[in-house]
Parts: sequence; structure tokens; C-alpha cells
Amino acid sequence: MTIDNFDWEYNLKLIVAGIALKIGREFFQACVEYLAQVLQIKYALIAEFLDTDPPQARVLAFWSGDDFIPNFEYELCGTPCDNVYETGIKIYPHSIQQLFPEDRDLLTLEAEGYLGIPIIDSHGKNIGHIAALDTKPLKHNYEEQKSILKIFFARSAAEIERILAEKALKQQNIYLQETIEKLKKTQSQLIHAEKMSSLGQMVAGVAHEINNPVNFISGNLNHVDTYTKYLLNLVDIFQ
Repeated sequence: MTIDNFDWEYNLKLIVAGIALKIGREFFQACVEYLAQVLQIKYALIAEFLDTDPPQARVLAFWSGDDFIPNFEYELCGTPCDNVYETGIKIYPHSIQQLFPEDRDLLTLEAEGYLGIPIIDSHGKNIGHIAALDTKPLKHNYEEQKSILKIFFARSAAEIERILAEKALKQQNIYLQETIEKLKKTQSQLIHAEKMSSLGQMVAGVAHEINNPVNFISGNLNHVDTYTKYLLNLVDIFQ
């Protein structure tokens, strides 16, 4: 093992240890920055694939050589990332702009070389990719570059899966909360309906109790009138 190889392996171990405890945006940014340093290239990015038609990717972190650029979405069609998505790890040592003339981002970045690897989850699903680009042709130690990509790929796959699971859990919690609110509303409506039903029964009972004496009085008014006239006649006779 040469000194250079020892330094490379030692630095790689330090980098892997440095990103091991990071999560989310902080992890992705540290990952692409360290990846660019290890490969000694200018650009590095991590993106997740979106379930859209046509296929698209959303950048999670993009290192531009001296800083991070804002995340963005882009269509895969006509890009080297599309080949990574379709067929797996790809290395284009040079002339990347000529190979993919429809990809205007390559022209903007003045890219010359490209290497990328898909990010596969634990179920074998393609969920994203890692890509690195440089403004000059890539070095010829491609196997070493592939090994480096695979190291970063494994940790990135776990982090993207964690984020997707977290999003799914949050969505499920939102759905459960909405269901609970609907159940509470339905329960309130049922209680109100039961109260109104009980009130209706009570009013009907009271009305029935009142209706009996009223009917009795109403049914005997004629008799009362007759008896009253008899009494008045008797009074007249006595007078």
C-alpha cells in the first residue's frame, strides 16, 4: 500500500465517520461535499426520483465546488442521470456534453466528465441517484471511483428511506387525526340527535298529560252549559 493509498483510505474513513451521525439536509450536504473532495472533482449531487410522467428528479443537495446551490427539480429524459436510472452505475470519462446535447445543464456547468450510481432501497426500488461531474476528463481509476460511490450510496439509501418513512408516518398521523375529528363530530351529532329525540319524547308526554284534562273539559262544556241553565232557572223559581 502506498502512502497515497493510505492517505486516501484514512481520509475516506474520517469522512464516513463524519457523516455517520448526520441526518436530513445536513447529511446530504455533507455527503456531496465530502464526495467531491474524495473524488477530487468540482460538482457532486444527490437527488431523489419523483413518481411523475415524464420521470423527474428532485435535488436534495448540490455541491458546486465552493458552495451549495439551491435545490431544484429536473426532467431525466435526455440526461446522463436517466441512463443511471434505467441501467445502473455509469461513468462517462469525457465529452459528456457531446453525448447528451439535450441536457443544457451540462453546458451551464461546463461539464466534461460524469459518473453516477442509482440509489436502491431495501425493497430493490430505484429511489434516487448520486452523481459527480467535473470540468475536465475523469481520472482512469474507475474501479476506485465506483467503490467510493457505493460507499456513499449505501448510507444515502438508508437516509432517503428514513425520510420517506417519516413522511409516510406523518401523513398517516394526519389521516388518523382527521378521522378522529370526524368521529368526534359524528359523536357530537349523535348526542345532539339523542338529546333532541329525548326532548321530543318528553314534550309529547307533557302534551299528552295536558291533552287529557283539556279533552275532558272540552267534552263536558255542553253539559256544564245545560246544568248552569237549570240552576239559573231554579234560582228564578225560588225568587
